Amino acid sequence: MIRSDLGIVFGIGIICLLSDTGGLGQTAGKPGTRRLVNGTLGQSVTLPGCISGENISILIWDYQSSPTSDKVQLCIKYQNNPIQCNKQRIRLNLKDCSLEIQNLTEHDQGLYEMNFRTNQAVDEQVTELKIYERVSLPIITISEAFSDGVCNVSLVCSLEHGTKPVYTWWSGDGKVTADGSHILTDEERRLALSIPLPNNNSVYNCTVGNPVSEETRSVDLTQLCPAHEGVKQQQALHIGLIIAGIGLGAIILAGVGYMSCKKEANHDEAPNTERRSEPPLYAVIGRANQAREQPQRHLRELDASGGEQNRKAQLTTIYDEIKFNPNLDIAGARPNE
Repeated sequence: MIRSDLGIVFGIGIICLLSDTGGLGQTAGKPGTRRLVNGTLGQSVTLPGCISGENISILIWDYQSSPTSDKVQLCIKYQNNPIQCNKQRIRLNLKDCSLEIQNLTEHDQGLYEMNFRTNQAVDEQVTELKIYERVSLPIITISEAFSDGVCNVSLVCSLEHGTKPVYTWWSGDGKVTADGSHILTDEERRLALSIPLPNNNSVYNCTVGNPVSEETRSVDLTQLCPAHEGVKQQQALHIGLIIAGIGLGAIILAGVGYMSCKKEANHDEAPNTERRSEPPLYAVIGRANQAREQPQRHLRELDASGGEQNRKAQLTTIYDEIKFNPNLDIAGARPNE
């Protein structure tokens, strides 16, 4: 154990000596360069190492939560010795010196420094690891919507979870930018739009993403402000007129049917006397010169002998033609008497 610890100290001292620009002058690579790697919360990530792990005499991975914090050794490997790592979630790959971190947490974010020495050179590489939570499917809420020949809508895009989301709105014309019809606020989470109707671009998409994920939700404005509101109103008016016409026609037909039925019923109950009446008959009643002594005869009915055949016939008015006799006065007396 004492020999092993001395070997570790000796190896680290050699690396520090070789890394010093005033040392042996065998420093290779570009010390101070930094790579950026994005990791997903709860998943695994692999930090790049060297091109080849052959002929490496010593390899060390260190971790810093920030540039000003202390370094914490993660893994070390000496030639002809096994790998030593202080966390079970960390694995060192000797083929390319890469470092794998499993089940990432927010505390894994920071700076990772790799130092290794071969027979020819010493190299140092720094990798910055950033951890992001995947964005959820966005939710679009409508704070207000009304139309009066113009579709006025305010859309708000939000998330249940996700690290450092970036919001982008899209329509049929491409990416939505602030103009006379569109207003973007609250880091482009909120979109207020005012579009004259009708409008072909009725579908708007909210895309939310970060370096490790991206999700999109769509909303169709035809459900809020009909894209062809004027046409629909005309269609509704036409349909209303058609229905009114059909109803009026049905009322007229019903009236005509009712009148027809009524006429048929009246025809069965009482025949039309005007059509079936016979022309009036006139009787001439003559009077003798002695009419003043005789009472005037009563008018008589000429068709009284009709019998049973004429019982159903209507009574006919009989007129009597009375001739005026100048030899008689009004009282029936002769003149000059």
